[in-house]
Amino acid sequence: MFRVLMILCIIFFSETINCQNYARAALIFKDGTIIQGFGYIKKNKISFKATLEDEPDKWDGTIVKGIIFKSNEEFEYITIPKKRRPYLLRVIRDGDIKLYEDAYEYWSTSPPTIIDPSLGPPMYMGKREKIRAANYYLKRENEAIATDFNRILFKDTFKKILSNYFDDCDVIQDIIDSKEYKSLTQVQIMDLYNVYCQE
Repeated sequence: MFRVLMILCIIFFSETINCQNYARAALIFKDGTIIQGFGYIKKNKISFKATLEDEPDKWDGTIVKGIIFKSNEEFEYITIPKKRRPYLLRVIRDGDIKLYEDAYEYWSTSPPTIIDPSLGPPMYMGKREKIRAANYYLKRENEAIATDFNRILFKDTFKKILSNYFDDCDVIQDIIDSKEYKSLTQVQIMDLYNVYCQE
C-alpha cells in the first residue's frame, strides 16, 4: 500500500511541476491567427496547449510568429545575423522599430585572493557569481534580417548604426553629435526615439 501511495505521489508531483511551467498565453501565427491557451519556451521552441490537461504541441518559427504571455511578455521569431534559422527573442520595445533582447547568463570568477598563509600553505580563492547579460537587435517590419545593436561592436560601427537607423529623428542625431549616446543603454536610446520621434 505504501508503495502505491509513493508512486501516486510521484506522478502527482511530476504533473504539478509540469503544469507550473506553463503560463496563460496567446500563440500568434504568421497568417494572423491567434490561439489562446498555455505555453512556455525552451530551447528556441514554444510548447503550447489549449488547456493544461492537453498534451503540448511544439512550435518553431516555420509558421508561428511568436507568443505573448499574460504577463505582457512578448517573444517573436526573427532572423538575426549569423543564424541560419529564426531565433525566438523577447520584444523589449514595440513600434516602427522594434528592440529585441537575447538574454543569457554566465558564470564569472573574480580575481583570486590569498587565504591567510599562517594557516598553512597559501591557497588562492576566487569568488564565482552568475552574471546576467543580453544581446540586442533592431528590426523594422519590412526587414528580413535584424540589425545587431550591441556595444561590443566597434565604436564607429555602433555610431553608424545609430546614425543610419534613426536618421529621421533629430533627438537621436543630437545625442550622437554631443556623444551623449555613449552613456545611454540601448533601451534608453529606444525610449528617446519612441517618446520624441515615433509617429
